[in-house]
Amino acid sequence: MVAPSGPVKEKKMKKIVILVLVLICAGFLSAEKMGPLTEILKPADLEVEESRVYISSENRIWVYSITPFKHELTISRKGEGPGEFLSSPFINVYRDRLFLHDSRKLAFFSRDGKLLSQQNSPKAFLTLE
Repeated sequence: MVAPSGPVKEKKMKKIVILVLVLICAGFLSAEKMGPLTEILKPADLEVEESRVYISSENRIWVYSITPFKHELTISRKGEGPGEFLSSPFINVYRDRLFLHDSRKLAFFSRDGKLLSQQNSPKAFLTLE
């Protein structure tokens, strides 16, 4: 797999900076002491929307509320079955759905983590990796 460069790398860095700022702000605004996110070992992607942060790491999506900052749910797991991924999926939040995708699969989830539909990625996606 080729390391991202140019606009892709810049977009990923912006997302990481946003996550760090959100976590810092959540720590200052929360009355609770905030500890490390020990479950997130290798973050691959993240999305921030109005009230939630979605972090892709180790074949899963970790969902956190922003205020108060707390873990709400975990979506997906490692595997080839329905709603499972072999690599950490990319995240897109669209209206009331989560769109998760990697080079092999496209999957739609509800915001509460229920798998709505999925399909194998077109063969053109497979050549990008």
